[in-house]
This record gives sequence, C-alpha cells and structure tokens, in this order.
Amino acid sequence: MRLFIALFLSSVLSGFSPAFAALNAADPLSRFDETVKADKSLPDGKDEWAALSKKLASDPLFAALGLDEAAFAGGNHLSYDKTLTIDGKEFDLKGDLYFDPRPAEGAPSASLRAKTRAAEGDLITIGALRARAATLEAVIYKEDGGFKVHARMIPNWSGHNKSPIPSFMLSGSKKDLDWTLVGGDLKLSDIVPAASYVPYFRQFSFESLSKTGDMFEIRGAVGGKKITARTDAEGKTLGVTGKELLLSDFIREVSAVRLLDGFSFARFYLEGEDITVSGALNGKKASVARKAADKSFTLTAEDLTLADIMPAADRAPALSRFALDRVEYTPKSLSAEGKIGGKPAAATFSDSGRSVTVTADSLELKD
Repeated sequence: MRLFIALFLSSVLSGFSPAFAALNAADPLSRFDETVKADKSLPDGKDEWAALSKKLASDPLFAALGLDEAAFAGGNHLSYDKTLTIDGKEFDLKGDLYFDPRPAEGAPSASLRAKTRAAEGDLITIGALRARAATLEAVIYKEDGGFKVHARMIPNWSGHNKSPIPSFMLSGSKKDLDWTLVGGDLKLSDIVPAASYVPYFRQFSFESLSKTGDMFEIRGAVGGKKITARTDAEGKTLGVTGKELLLSDFIREVSAVRLLDGFSFARFYLEGEDITVSGALNGKKASVARKAADKSFTLTAEDLTLADIMPAADRAPALSRFALDRVEYTPKSLSAEGKIGGKPAAATFSDSGRSVTVTADSLELKD
C-alpha cells in the first residue's frame, strides 16, 4: 500500500615631528619611514659603534638578524653580509647599516637595508603567493628605557608590489626567527585561489598571516565580521571560523529555505570546488555540502528527524518518527530521504518548506 501524507505548517519558519609620530603610531609599518643618513665624517665611528652596539644588543633580535656581525666601513657606516634562515628558507643578504650615536628625540639609533642575492626559483611561497627576491629593513629605536629592534622582510611579490606591500614582520631570537605577514590589500583568493568561487570572500579585508606547524593562519574581516582562516602550504584547502558568521554567508540559497533558519554555524571548509559548512541544527551536529559552482546543496545531520526542521511534524505520529538521512535542495525542488519505523520514506517540500508530502512504498496506515 502506498500512503500519502500531507502536512501544512501554520507559521513561518598635530605638532609632533615625523620621527616622533612614527614611533608612537599604531601602524607598525610607519616605524620604517625614518632611517639614519650616512655621515662619512663621524669621528671615532668605530668606537662609537662599539659602545652603541653593546646597548642595542639588549634586544635578542639584534643578534638574531646578525647586526652584531656587521663590519665597520668608516664614518657611521657598517657593511652587512648575512644569510638568515626563516621558516627553513635561507635568505642570502647584503646591504648597509647606518647608526646615530646621538639621535634626535623619536629618531632611530640605527637602520639597515639589505637585499637578497639572486637565487634560482621562488624564494618565498605562501599558497598562490610567490616572490623570487626580498629586501630586509631594520630600524632600532630607544623605547621604554632600552632599545627595540623592528625588522621586516619585504618580498618582491609577483603581482603585489604597490604600496603598502605585504611584508613579514620579524621577531624572535638567534635560535629561531618568527614572522607575521601584514600590510597590503591581499585578497583571500591571492593565497587560496579556490576562495574566488565563494562570493562572500570578495569583500575580504586582510589583516595578517602567520604560520603554525604546516598550516597558515589568516586573519581578516568581511563586512565587519572578524574571521580566522587556515590553509595548507600550497593553498589547496581553506577552513574558516568566526563568531558572527552564518550559513547564508556562504550558501545564499538557504535564505529561501525556512527549514534551515535554526542552523548554527561552526566552520566553513573548502577543498577544490567542494564546500562544506558544519554546525548544528536543533542541537544536533549537521553539515551542508555543495559544489562551488552549483546552486544545489545537501544537508546531513546526526539523528536528524523531520520534526527537527518542521516542528509541526510532531502532530502526526508517523511523521514524528521520520528519521532523515539527508535533505536535498535544488533551485527547482526541496526533498528528503530517510526512514519511518525502519521503512524507506521520502519527503517533498513545497512553499519554501511550509508544507511537505511524504511517500513510502511499504508504509501502512497503522504506521
């Protein structure tokens, strides 16, 4: 006996110097606006540097960058020739360091600029970002009664060399140099190309990128919502979390399906063109999956019942026992598959989920 059941819902689901301003600005990149000028006539330059460098060495980054190994070259000039290892990559650098033993208030005590020597292949690779050369800049200021080294590595990116250029802010000790990528107006798709499949990410505002283990962590915002994204070294996968994010941010079509109004967002995941948004529905773990270029999607959840997405189903005993395996949405239909009392059943929704028709070949009236 083939049984048809139709259920209709009744409700709808000022006066400071530039140097002083740079020192106190919120933008960390502004510290690099000031540099020390060359002064070939500085008397006793070698002794002045010997005395100053002892004080500058109070910051571990001074030795980590090899500034203590720079060779005196006359006046206030030192020659810098050093190979730095950052995140397992070697940067063969050569440049010039200049110092000022008695700088004006807010001006740097020393500054360095060094460029990488020519190398084969890509020197820096982050997802889809590539660079074959880079420039190291360092400035040292007197701060809080001591000296502070500020350093950044500016890659010569392929296609991202308009100011402000995304740069690596360096920190750490001689044992290990850490970095955080900041600055610029990077798009999420610049790092993870597949992010271009998701319209929501087109408004992404980049803040920073760092590395934890084998994964890159990207921080930014979309429409004022803070997000944290994680991707592998090759930029092939993308996971996104954020307290204010919604399922409809990533899968717009759910806005037309009132059945998913109660979906609580937990995580977005993208691999190739496969999108999965995980979260909870009526307190049960759930996920919505789709192809990036498709307007259809599939909902699955642990122990999901028809009553979880249509509370009015509790009014009919058979429907209250309808365990759903999946809910399928296409631009032309909304349907579900599952079991009632262990017997296969299917549901077809209409009017954006306000009504449902359930069919089951082996279902009997007594069920």
